[in-house]
Amino acid sequence: MESLNSIKTENSGCIDFDRDKFKDYYLVCVEEEKRYRHQYSKNFRKFAKLLLFEKFSDFEEQVFKDPSILAEKEIKVLWAYIHILQGKKMLPSHFLSSMAPPYSKRRLSQGLAYILIDIFGVFQRTIKFSDEIQAKLNDFNFFSLKDILPDVTFYYAQYILEYKLEDKYNLVRDELLNYQFVNFCNGVENIEQRLEAERVRLLSFYYRVTGNVEEAEKYMLIYRKIMPADITVDLSPQIRSKTNSSYFPASETLENWAEVLQECDDVQDHVIEISGLYKDTCGYYDCADCCNYTSPHMSLTEYKYLKAWAEKHNYSFDKAIAKAKEIQENHKELHGEELKIIDKALPENKEKGRENPYSYKYSCPFLIDNRCSVYEARPLLCRGFGLSSDDNLAVKTCNFYLGQYTHNCSRDNERYVYDLRPAQLMATESDRHISKQEGLDKKELKGTIVAWLSQSEY
Repeated sequence: MESLNSIKTENSGCIDFDRDKFKDYYLVCVEEEKRYRHQYSKNFRKFAKLLLFEKFSDFEEQVFKDPSILAEKEIKVLWAYIHILQGKKMLPSHFLSSMAPPYSKRRLSQGLAYILIDIFGVFQRTIKFSDEIQAKLNDFNFFSLKDILPDVTFYYAQYILEYKLEDKYNLVRDELLNYQFVNFCNGVENIEQRLEAERVRLLSFYYRVTGNVEEAEKYMLIYRKIMPADITVDLSPQIRSKTNSSYFPASETLENWAEVLQECDDVQDHVIEISGLYKDTCGYYDCADCCNYTSPHMSLTEYKYLKAWAEKHNYSFDKAIAKAKEIQENHKELHGEELKIIDKALPENKEKGRENPYSYKYSCPFLIDNRCSVYEARPLLCRGFGLSSDDNLAVKTCNFYLGQYTHNCSRDNERYVYDLRPAQLMATESDRHISKQEGLDKKELKGTIVAWLSQSEY
């Protein structure tokens, strides 16, 4: 945890759009096509379809007829995959023209390497080729391209580490040290320092996922000391989401809510790991600011789960209820009404923050001696706070995490987040189911912790 002491607290810049690429070839980022040059053009979608249906000869025929289509680097990468999937030898000319000036080659190397591995990840996660072609894809070692595209070492190593595939791909420490950084960002200074910092960050990542926490911390401390200031501010932040993979129908959500919360923790841990952050930031600094100055809300499902957990563990709500009622009295004095449990299904309650319209600040009733007394059963928003998003545009976090987050962002300005929305949607559907079962006239009940504790109806 020593490395946290060297963190500068800054804004993360996570206020941009969702850049979730290539879910399938019919949905290749239409919005980005409107905003970013000619990326993901009609040509790209056309040739991606030929590749995915293994119509390699059709692809090659069209390239021979009109080589200019390879001007788009995304199609150039698809063209490279045509050779890879057919087991053909890769040459520098498949990526870079021999007539291109050195500066253009450096820029293209970085961009092409990034796209190459990004598409590889999509193939592995979502596309099923024929057995023969799939075997060629699985067996291909992208490190073999490092003399052609030096940056492929960085992106390939990061992919392997992110998806914990070190054994399968035989990633070793030496591969990370061979990574060569090239300048892609306009106006970037301290390139050599940046190169060394990126190597060190990947080493920390490598040791973290291989279980050597001591070495991971050592290299992360070095990384934070030698890393130049955030040089990626000229690039739009890219939000990359991680979500729960399990899904329960509305009738089964409440009984399985503990599993939903556990997966929330697991996904959050993964985000922390791949971002180079620390889960115990709050405990390390003995900080409970978010519990003193924010007012997270709960759904009906979460409140019922919390009550069931309390009963199972002989936890009394009495003290928390007394605190909640004091808070309500103060709120009424200031604003003329108490904090309410509202129905988010109603149009007038759709706006964010309607559960606490006056942005009223208070200490959570469950906070005892600066620690959460219901930590195991705490609501989804409390659990996800730090590196989560409920709109995939901004990150809900505190200054300690923001400082780490900004300092550890990748050179491409990627921000990994835990996307709360799928779990929140499960809770909403569960709320509707419970409300119908119990004959309630409200469908999507939401309220602050104080509002739930100070009522007796539910």
